[in-house]
Amino acid sequence: MTHIDKRPTNPKCRAHSKRTGQPCGRHAMPGTAVCHMHGGKAPQVQAKAQIRLTLAEAFEWGDRRPAWQILADALHTADTLMLDARTKLTDQGEPVTTADLDLFLQALDRAQRFAKTVLDAGVDERRARVAEEQAALLAGVIRNILDDLDLSREQQARVGEVVPRHLRTLAA
Repeated sequence: MTHIDKRPTNPKCRAHSKRTGQPCGRHAMPGTAVCHMHGGKAPQVQAKAQIRLTLAEAFEWGDRRPAWQILADALHTADTLMLDARTKLTDQGEPVTTADLDLFLQALDRAQRFAKTVLDAGVDERRARVAEEQAALLAGVIRNILDDLDLSREQQARVGEVVPRHLRTLAA
């Protein structure tokens, strides 16, 4: 018979005894760093703990995105921040401060680093490959549907005109 460990997986309370100076030794309440005796039941602590636990659950059970999608999103965000900083510099109508320039240069540097990482990782090529694979799947489904319909030659010719037009609309 196997033994199941039912002890909480929470870390130990990080508080220390006022009297002895020793660590508390109790387990912290879920999502917190302290036990119930050291403030773990306080409403504000419980509210933050609930946020942490929800976020941890989302990370554990949520969908995982491919690294190339994350890189592409990071590049887009860095580029947006850089463009925003540039707009603030050019549209102020006031003298540009060194702090403004520093923010812009930091955003520009971040965008450049992400862009290089995205290029080095071949993100654009992967996106193109995924799009081609999806298009091939869609084309296969359409072909199978048309085969199952047993269309006449005239109907097949009409389909040959209509389907590509709609696919181009979808691509746009």
